Amino acid sequence: MSVDEAIKTAEEKGFTVDAEDIKYEKSEIVEEGRVISQAPLGDKKVKRDKTIDLIVSLGLADGEIKVPGLRNLEV
Repeated sequence: MSVDEAIKTAEEKGFTVDAEDIKYEKSEIVEEGRVISQAPLGDKKVKRDKTIDLIVSLGLADGEIKVPGLRNLEV
């Protein structure tokens, strides 16, 4: 889910996301601009008006590209 989608979804459910408190991390798995994790976790029961903290992917480090999986490919 993108940051904008996450914020919209949270607000529709009565929660807030403080855009200034969003943390960003590099990720080999999660595409740039998409949510890596959140706190509290999804499906957890909390009081309404709770702030949800997000960690968002910066993608790969500069100059890095993801190596394709080549094992078991027919030559």
